[in-house]
Amino acid sequence: GDLSEGRAWLKTLLQASLPETDAVGLIRCRANALLGAAALAFDQGDWAEAAVYAEESATLFRMVDDKAGLTLALLRLGFGVGPATEQGKQFQTEALALSEGLADKWVIAMARYVVGQGAYFRADYTTARRYLEDALRLLREVGDVLFLPRVLSMLGGVDLALGEYTQARTRLEEALTLVRTTNDPRALALVAGNLGDVARCQGDYRRAVEVYQESLALHRALGNHSDIPGVVHSLGYVALGQGKLEDALVLERESLLAQRDQGNLPGVAEGLTGLAAVAVAQGRLERAARLFGAAEALREQVRPMVWPAERFEWTRHVATLRDRLDLTTLTSAWADGRAMTIEQTVDYALSVEAAKPPSASAPPPPVARHQYEKAYYGGLTAREREIVALIAQGKTNRAIADDLVIAERTVDRHVANMMAKLDFHSRAQIAAWAVEKGLVTSK
Repeated sequence: GDLSEGRAWLKTLLQASLPETDAVGLIRCRANALLGAAALAFDQGDWAEAAVYAEESATLFRMVDDKAGLTLALLRLGFGVGPATEQGKQFQTEALALSEGLADKWVIAMARYVVGQGAYFRADYTTARRYLEDALRLLREVGDVLFLPRVLSMLGGVDLALGEYTQARTRLEEALTLVRTTNDPRALALVAGNLGDVARCQGDYRRAVEVYQESLALHRALGNHSDIPGVVHSLGYVALGQGKLEDALVLERESLLAQRDQGNLPGVAEGLTGLAAVAVAQGRLERAARLFGAAEALREQVRPMVWPAERFEWTRHVATLRDRLDLTTLTSAWADGRAMTIEQTVDYALSVEAAKPPSASAPPPPVARHQYEKAYYGGLTAREREIVALIAQGKTNRAIADDLVIAERTVDRHVANMMAKLDFHSRAQIAAWAVEKGLVTSK
């Protein structure tokens, strides 16, 4: 589960000098190592590095005429350069053609799976479903359990995009059950996040929170910083759906800050949309219109895929805004938002005093939010609060370690630290305190 350590080991292997006793074998060995390095880089959200490794891997597989290896390298390369781009599509098409001449059903399934993903990212859901269902059939035939959950999860995403929520939920619950039998925390994080999207669109916020929090903990443990802000953003929508406007505001601001710092413009557009939705709920309708306008303009500039669950939120909150704000004011404020620069928009979106309705007592300063949280939770860190919530669910340290993909001795140390900070002497005390502080949802 330690992707950073895995990447370090592969880099060491790739830098090593190997004896030239079998030139073809060494080339194939290096090509496979590069392919593995590409996979690990991709799983940590480093698509650019993944593309570099995959391209070199493809070159080496061509040298030794390894069509199966070349197929897999081209699939990875297609994703690295962008599955929705024309270049990415070309790599995927070449890989698909290569796979058709192979006898290996698993490689054929991988080609159809990735081509289906590419179609999904281009919003071609009919094509995506066809290829993904082919991949699912082939993987069931060969008895694969590692990639089967990923294919089911993607099919669930297609169902969600088409508004078929019940079928999407069925596929994703099956995917989650299957992925728990594998040692693939990255896949578990993705499946849990996708299931959270479906549960949220169904209004099942309790289930959404459960799986989003699991996804978030896994992404953090994996060091996959690029996916963390998106899950935080989704949790903001859940808080909004539950009427917890203060929580929603904090989460959406946190997500937008992270997306801005990472230079992720599609993510910035999502953050603006989330804060616009909060503004609608607060009755700050002109502010909401400006933020929606700014998000729309940014999306037109970068042309990202809009995730189905994101489109769901956009549609319903914009509809509410249109119902509550007169057309003249709406049009003017929306145009003001579209005219802002990205920097102006982000500054405006993050301005807490403008974002929040007046209140008798001022909130803690946003720059000190982590300090406020630690004080409120008895000095516990964010990781310790995650562990507290799991203790309250009755889990042992071993089970907590498995859930968070960390060593059991690390959990032991955290528990000892928590006991000292809170001056507690039993896990029962911790569990009761967790409920009191709202760290767990009563069942």
